[in-house]
Amino acid sequence: MWTVAGLSRELAEGRTTSRKLVEQALARIADPAGEVLDVLWEAEWKKNLLDAALAKVKRRADPEKFQIFDFYVTKEWPAEKVAKRFGVSIDHVYLAKHRIEKMIGEEVQRLERGMT
Repeated sequence: MWTVAGLSRELAEGRTTSRKLVEQALARIADPAGEVLDVLWEAEWKKNLLDAALAKVKRRADPEKFQIFDFYVTKEWPAEKVAKRFGVSIDHVYLAKHRIEKMIGEEVQRLERGMT
């Protein structure tokens, strides 16, 4: 751990320069903006990963099931309204949601493995 007395002694004894002292002091100070940027970058990374997975699943999935998922999850329609709109049971809406979510999760994992 550094102390002001220790740094002053190093400076007085010629073991360091004032510029080096400033650099050392700054290096010890946490950059709060850096943490915020890390959080923002991580959120953006996850969003892009999810968007890529969603696009791939959309191309592979049954179009009706994907639309049911989209209306129920993305557009946040009530399950009853989605079921009525597509002429399916509410259980079918829940099943489509579950299956598409599973496909998206698997695609996210596949994309993450491909990045490493």
